[in-house]
Amino acid sequence: MQYVANCIKNYIANANDKLDKNILLSCLKIYESHHLLLDMMCYFTKSITRNTAIDELVNNYRQFVQKAEIAYKLSEKYKISQNIDILNRIVDIYTYLYTEEKTLLWELASITQTTYTYIGKFENNISIG
Repeated sequence: MQYVANCIKNYIANANDKLDKNILLSCLKIYESHHLLLDMMCYFTKSITRNTAIDELVNNYRQFVQKAEIAYKLSEKYKISQNIDILNRIVDIYTYLYTEEKTLLWELASITQTTYTYIGKFENNISIG
């Protein structure tokens, strides 16, 4: 995300350059990867464990997915209008996502690892017979 934001910033600063179509395509790929990660989080919370802390983080991540979707839709709008202000909004969204999402994902990984380790210890202590 930060790379895409930096590429767009460079394009805005050097108006003579041409914006690579792949940069705008990256907006779609970023949104798709966010959505896929959210689907995996939802599967984990429904199938493996119910934990209110994890559920809350997943719901917070859902807001990041919505912001990534907005950035993607803005990139499509830019293709039509060629309005530089739209690119600035995309950069703002990706900068926000990069900083805020990183913290949330680290916290989610920590809680998930602790929960999963606890479940594994519990299952190993159950004797069959």
